[in-house]
Amino acid sequence: MVGVGTARRRRVGIPVSGMLVLAAALATATGGGCYKSGGVPPDDEAMARARLAGRTPEEAAGDFAAPKYDYFPRMDYVGREAGGAASWPDQLVDREPEKAKDEAKPDEPKPEEPKPAEAKPDGEKRPGIPWRPGRDVGHLKLTTSEAIGRNTWMAWCAGNEGFWDWLANNSFGGSDLLKILDSRNRATLFHEAGLINEPEMTDPGTPEPTDFGIRLSVPSDPGRRSARGAYLSRAFARREGDEEPRNPSYDYDHDHADAGHDHAGPAEAKANTDAYGGEGYDKGKGVARDLPPDIYGLSSGVIGLRLFPNPNFDAKARAKWDADRYYNDPDYYADPELVRPFRVGMSCAFCHTSFSPLNPPRNITDPAWENLSGNIGAQYLRIRGVFANLLDKNSFVYHLLDSQPPGTIDTSLLPSDNINNTNTMNSIFGLRQRVALSLRNPKEKLSTVSASLPSLWADSEFGKSESYNEFVAYLRKLDAVYPDRGDEVAKLEKSNENPRLVPRVLLDGSDSIGGYASLARVYLNIGSYWEQWIRINRLIVGFQPQEPFRIDDLDAHSVYWLATQARVGPMRDYFLRITPPMRLLDVVGDVDRTARIDEAALKAKAERENRDLRTLLAQERAKHVDTSKLAHGRKVFARNCIVCHSSIQPNERHEEMAEFAERGEFWDHDPGRWLSDPKYRKWAEEIVETPTFWLENFLSTDYRIPVDYVGTNSARAMATNAMTGRMWQDFASVDYQNLPSVGSIPFFNPYKGESGGPDSYTPRHKAPPGVPEGGGGPGFYRVPTLISIWAGAPLLHNNSLGLFNNDPSVDGRLLAFDDAIRKLLWPRKRLESSSYNGATAERLAKDQGLIWRTPVESYLTIPARHVPYLAATNIDVLMRTLDDHPWLRSPRLILLPIGAAILGLVALLNVKTLRRRIWLGYLPLLSGLVLAFVMSFLLGRVGELRIGPIPAGTPVNLLANVNPEAEPEKLAKAAAEVAKALGELDTQGLKGEEAQEFLRQKVAPALLEVSKCPDFVMDKGHDFPWFKSMTDDDKDALIELLKTF
Repeated sequence: MVGVGTARRRRVGIPVSGMLVLAAALATATGGGCYKSGGVPPDDEAMARARLAGRTPEEAAGDFAAPKYDYFPRMDYVGREAGGAASWPDQLVDREPEKAKDEAKPDEPKPEEPKPAEAKPDGEKRPGIPWRPGRDVGHLKLTTSEAIGRNTWMAWCAGNEGFWDWLANNSFGGSDLLKILDSRNRATLFHEAGLINEPEMTDPGTPEPTDFGIRLSVPSDPGRRSARGAYLSRAFARREGDEEPRNPSYDYDHDHADAGHDHAGPAEAKANTDAYGGEGYDKGKGVARDLPPDIYGLSSGVIGLRLFPNPNFDAKARAKWDADRYYNDPDYYADPELVRPFRVGMSCAFCHTSFSPLNPPRNITDPAWENLSGNIGAQYLRIRGVFANLLDKNSFVYHLLDSQPPGTIDTSLLPSDNINNTNTMNSIFGLRQRVALSLRNPKEKLSTVSASLPSLWADSEFGKSESYNEFVAYLRKLDAVYPDRGDEVAKLEKSNENPRLVPRVLLDGSDSIGGYASLARVYLNIGSYWEQWIRINRLIVGFQPQEPFRIDDLDAHSVYWLATQARVGPMRDYFLRITPPMRLLDVVGDVDRTARIDEAALKAKAERENRDLRTLLAQERAKHVDTSKLAHGRKVFARNCIVCHSSIQPNERHEEMAEFAERGEFWDHDPGRWLSDPKYRKWAEEIVETPTFWLENFLSTDYRIPVDYVGTNSARAMATNAMTGRMWQDFASVDYQNLPSVGSIPFFNPYKGESGGPDSYTPRHKAPPGVPEGGGGPGFYRVPTLISIWAGAPLLHNNSLGLFNNDPSVDGRLLAFDDAIRKLLWPRKRLESSSYNGATAERLAKDQGLIWRTPVESYLTIPARHVPYLAATNIDVLMRTLDDHPWLRSPRLILLPIGAAILGLVALLNVKTLRRRIWLGYLPLLSGLVLAFVMSFLLGRVGELRIGPIPAGTPVNLLANVNPEAEPEKLAKAAAEVAKALGELDTQGLKGEEAQEFLRQKVAPALLEVSKCPDFVMDKGHDFPWFKSMTDDDKDALIELLKTF
């Protein structure tokens, strides 16, 4: 990829033969008074502007009021019954609707119809198969609120462009989002990094005059392209005369949206007809209408990344700018003082928007808006290709980020909890059913500040919000079908009380204060109010006690937080509308997936192409739904899966969980025991034959399960950022933060004995005062939904299980799902193959699954220009000194040691007495040399820091999971032993098996003792005892049923 890969690097550096020398220094700093924030939190950029202009925060937030317009009207295909026919679930497609209706409860009402789809040329009417009503598939016409929600999800960055610009200069030379936008890479961007090209954008061939030599995509539409150029010309013209550093802002008269848009929010922004250059947008028929750039930035060419003119790119920065060196000279683009012409912002779409399973693109490098879904999750995004885009394979960090499989991200990487614990980029399905389920799960107690945010609707919206009233009507219909649910409308009206009923999103169930806070927090997680982020946490290295990101500080100091809150309700409404299941049988333009397989044709193909007939038959079966097996599949589901993967449960289940909660035990203790209860089994086998069960099911209890029960990799469950006193303290419930320890967690230890063996550990984080050791929240997973599981493989919370084929077509999804689900249900198949890390069957058997290992010898490298920053962030005195006296990094200060050296040399040549030669000659000369070294260090000119070598085959998490809260003596011992061992590795030149055996004996024991999570096998677990009673026919039938979800 041109401009994205790393260029040559100088290897003149400071060799350090020990991975944990750095860790030891950090641990020492942590224990000895590392830099703490203290004082008054800073204002964000928009708040600083407001105070300078004498405006209130509310007035400033009004500048970002959302235009009342749908900018993405062709996105988000959904399916609905055609012609007003009654809804009917595909899980019952083998049965006649009339017959099933007779068998259902006599008082069962017809399930609520989806809102009608907008008339459209790009949708289609799916033909009905026997006993399945025909369905319309296409995009919906959204309400104003829903459209604002989608606009927000797709394009609102909440001021985080400042954070990503800061990170480009402070990621130790690892990442630069602006380089990722190189328009020359549009043909390879999806293949290399899983990024999706923004529709209706193109490579201009040569950079636009307004882009300062940066290779950026531009709109294909001439009117939009012209408007873009006019806007940038105006924006940069305002900065051309700036000679002094300025507050990072745009002029206030350009903070308003363009004319022709109505606005939503607490304050109506005034129209400005010239805000977008006075041309191109809303200026005539046939001209595209685009997002106002002072609110949403410019289209970058990549979904989820937005482009903003850099307010710090003044005349001085412009004089130093060199586009050719930016792409080709590491010394230039790794300079932490570099000012780029543009800042790149990130919207939620970056991690949550991908190709629609219902309408996949014909050409993945040139999709249309109709091919995109805002709720499916960025299933193909590769974090290594984004946040390590400047690194090569000799870098350990490259492999650390590569160990996060496509479609996953370690959301606690920034700020770091010192565990490599990647998880899926959430798909969002069934929000309506999830909210209904929350009204049945036990309440959780919140802190006063956490309870200041609504659960999902503010009290002022009760009875007034359109989405609230529609949800009340939905609850009344559910209550009519299941009268034993109680008066859930009354519960909804009290949903903002404390304790409260909350729907959850995060995999570990830690976001336990409500859906409103979850949506608002997303923007904080991707850099909004970054001014406080970088102040209270060491984002990349970690090894510093975290401080909470307090809601009170957000309210007082962040205009972007206030502006985002005005958009949370619309985002909620958007997801309530567009998150029904994506049914396989609804795919636009697809073949009949229920048709009988032509085995004779396959046999002829196998003979003609000399291919294995069994393989061809298996692939065709994977791509079809055998409706003759659905009845059997429903019984298998009722006997094995319903206990965890159904939001509809008998009252006895909810009563038991309420009893657990009364004891402070907010988790499901042993769900499998219900499967042996005759009454429960009878209920389960009967209810799976009713349509409403499938139509209104979230397919999850949405409740916590102990990690030792589910048996999957425990790293994500050990996440600590939501504990009391840590980053997300205010966004988790008090009851979550007082959960006890889950106790002993089994894992496979590859270093136990000669060839590895079973082992166990207990949680190793430091519990807050008053909480049992090992407790405080970590140790659990929330049950994921199975909605549209056919489109979401690979499986498990870290996407480690099953085939990754990078193929978003329907056939590609089904082949990936078939491989993954068979490995889930037949665990022995997991040891046969893996798509990741070059793992062979032999290695998988030896490791008892997938352990991500470094494929080549690697080093932890800090570029020379970043070494001073690393030191400053770990040495309190140095950080404060440089913060108070930034002139100490001025290149002009190098004149001081030069002057001292010259004076010393002159004195030595002219002074005769020894005493005067010492004082006037040797001392200034020596001082000059010392000063020269110090100044060179502060300017990043001494050399890079290179720690290693780390042998090929080393488990990435052996190094990544070092626990800063381990006993200082153990950390120091581990650091010393590792330093010594890696030094010996280097001097003896050990490679391959010899190096691994040396690692086993000398390094691994010390590192495992200070590991925050020694559980390295990624694709294990979810192999429950009752699964062993399933026959192969049972499993095959279940797979056919799952394809209809």
